[in-house]
Amino acid sequence: QNQSDLGRPWLTPQYTESGLVTYFKPNRQLSGGAIVDQSGEGNNGTLVGATVDVDNGIFTLDGVNDYIRSANLYSDIGNPDTFSAGAWVYPTAAGVVLQVAGTPTPEQTYYYSALEFVGAVSPVPNFGLWNGTGITKDTGSALSYNTWYHMVITYNGTTLKGYINGAEVASASVTYDSPHDDGLTVHHLLWGAGSGTNMGDGTYYNGNMAEIRTYSDA
Repeated sequence: QNQSDLGRPWLTPQYTESGLVTYFKPNRQLSGGAIVDQSGEGNNGTLVGATVDVDNGIFTLDGVNDYIRSANLYSDIGNPDTFSAGAWVYPTAAGVVLQVAGTPTPEQTYYYSALEFVGAVSPVPNFGLWNGTGITKDTGSALSYNTWYHMVITYNGTTLKGYINGAEVASASVTYDSPHDDGLTVHHLLWGAGSGTNMGDGTYYNGNMAEIRTYSDA
């Protein structure tokens, strides 16, 4: 562990490596707009407008047009579409934490909001998956803005679950209609990108993120 990492709220001494396909760490190996994937899978990401505070280890998104784009994870997530995705988040306003997309650009062809904070006064965490006609979702209890949370969605092939700080707060049965099921060969995760298919108002994420990880299983 780097000495400069000590004391940050999102750092943990251990994390699961099995199935890890992307790991974006703000204070590790940034080159221009590229985020070097720390999972060992070579799935580098791209900063689109978002900025990095290397000293404090955070990504900052402005709530207007910033997002963080994963590589094409079509082969890594695969069928039957089991996956987990999560990050440390510090929301300052309602907005989309994670858009799943069938293109590298938001709101083109296939897209929906999978993680979102909804509510002007208190952020309610929403967790959802596209079922072919709409988003099947569940929500956790209202939280507070300007606070760090670890937010994760998982899908095991039949059930989506949502977690805040390691505690399960949401669950729903769903047959996930993923990009694979729509005949696409592109599957991007757009962290912070706004989405017209959403669980709230679909605005871009405003706040900080850190420690973004994606797994190929639940």
